[in-house]
Amino acid sequence: MSTLRLSFFAGAVLCFASLAIAYFYMERHLLLEPCPLCILDRIVVFVMGCAFLLSAFSGTYRRKVLWSVNLLALALGFVFAGRHVWQQYQPVSESANCLSDGAVAANFTEVIRRAFGAEGDCGAIYWEFLGLSIPELVLILFGVFSVLLAAQLVWLRK
Repeated sequence: MSTLRLSFFAGAVLCFASLAIAYFYMERHLLLEPCPLCILDRIVVFVMGCAFLLSAFSGTYRRKVLWSVNLLALALGFVFAGRHVWQQYQPVSESANCLSDGAVAANFTEVIRRAFGAEGDCGAIYWEFLGLSIPELVLILFGVFSVLLAAQLVWLRK
């Protein structure tokens, strides 16, 4: 198995493992309710996982297209997770609105119906690991994905 194909499998495993941890451990075991930004992060990670998995079984041209999809998803992921971290550092009175300032929400179908009806508070920190909140850990995850995508770009150009 080539290094490039292995890297696509590794990306897919990392995506789906992180989704499993979020759902089975954090949501089902710890009973943490995801907020709208958490749901959007999960959607981004799912899309990336699917693109990684499809890339492992695709030809060169399709891999480049799927790599581009992952790059776009990664950018969105950084925006969502960065917004979430920023939200957590705001005073409590200013952190109530998770997704936007209100005017934008009305225009974008109320930001996808408040990210599929999630109920959690984006500004609250309910759980930490090594002193990092969940959105900060997701930012680190996206950092790992960016390193993986950079390595894949080098391998795709060969």
